[in-house]
Amino acid sequence: MATEDEVMENDEEVAENGKKEKKPSKGNKTTLIIILMGFLVMTVTPLTTWLLVRSTAAASSPENPAETAEEKEDPEKKAAEILFAIDPLVVNIAETRMTRILRLEVHLVLSEQRLQPVLEEMMPIVKDRIMEIAGRRTLAELEDGNSRIALKRDIVLALNDLVRNRMAGSIEDVAFSEFLIQ
Repeated sequence: MATEDEVMENDEEVAENGKKEKKPSKGNKTTLIIILMGFLVMTVTPLTTWLLVRSTAAASSPENPAETAEEKEDPEKKAAEILFAIDPLVVNIAETRMTRILRLEVHLVLSEQRLQPVLEEMMPIVKDRIMEIAGRRTLAELEDGNSRIALKRDIVLALNDLVRNRMAGSIEDVAFSEFLIQ
């Protein structure tokens, strides 16, 4: 038989083992936190995405009364009012020793109708800026579609710099109705 001292030692070991088993380890707490964070991300992300898509779709829907009222007011007439035509321009193409030319017919898309008289006053400067920007382009740049987009962007930026001090309106886009390289 076991002596009293041996039984007490066994009881102390069982008590210590019981305490160790009841305490949750650090690894279990970390795992629990990771699981909870994952669950939170998995529920919040789709909800946020759904709300953003819903608000974007609602803003661009034709049921928006502000957009439908503007569109019903004859959009062709509105677009025609803000186009500003510039007489055809002929420009020497860079790096061709003046043997190649570019013929441009430019139309400016204006943000406001009241910008038109300002541009008419400044027509010689406007034409000069367009000719300067187009004249810096090489033949390869003018033949490339992406470079034409860059040419339009450069014209818009230069002309907006020109009219910025005169009034609040701006030139929104440039359209070429004629773009002939000879």
